[in-house]
Amino acid sequence: MNLKLYLAENTKKHIIFDFDETLVWMNLPWGLFSEMRHKALANIGLDHFDSHTKRYLDVDAINELVIEHGKKVWEVEREMSEDFELNHIEGYEINQNLFDFIKQNKDKYAFYIWSSNTDRGIRKILNEEKMEKFFEDIISKDDVELMKPYPDGFFKLVENLKLNNKKVPDRDTFLFVGNNPRSDKQAAEQAGIDFFLWEWNT
Repeated sequence: MNLKLYLAENTKKHIIFDFDETLVWMNLPWGLFSEMRHKALANIGLDHFDSHTKRYLDVDAINELVIEHGKKVWEVEREMSEDFELNHIEGYEINQNLFDFIKQNKDKYAFYIWSSNTDRGIRKILNEEKMEKFFEDIISKDDVELMKPYPDGFFKLVENLKLNNKKVPDRDTFLFVGNNPRSDKQAAEQAGIDFFLWEWNT
């Protein structure tokens, strides 16, 4: 089922998108990211992951470290990730289908982003594509200490609505669109909102 068909059969008013590999595909050197994360954690005395490279790319492992060691891990992770996304990106590809959908339906739905990318990394691309104006709010790695599959990003979105004196919509009016059948889907489930799995180039 494509997104337009899903929305024709399921009434939604608020659509939240994941960013990387959903709205855009960021071409990033993940081997370098693993090395940067290793070094950043070692600098604060947390060089105790197992040696396999994938462990340094494991979001669950970073969430575990944040829970165990607190905000210092989040601060190092956020700073390192921002450097990586701004200074080491090797280009990106936009999801033209979703960009067109958003532009064509800007008056029908409220659009948001909930991503484990950094705020500056997200906004840099959105500004280059002149897309930032279409989103009511952007929840990034800068806004929450625990990344998906934790639902903290959605709760931050709700908090921001309240701070802006906006009515918080019923959760059944939200839809989260993401590419990851595990972390994105579980985050939506824990937030109590519906999920649509987007496969790149569909």
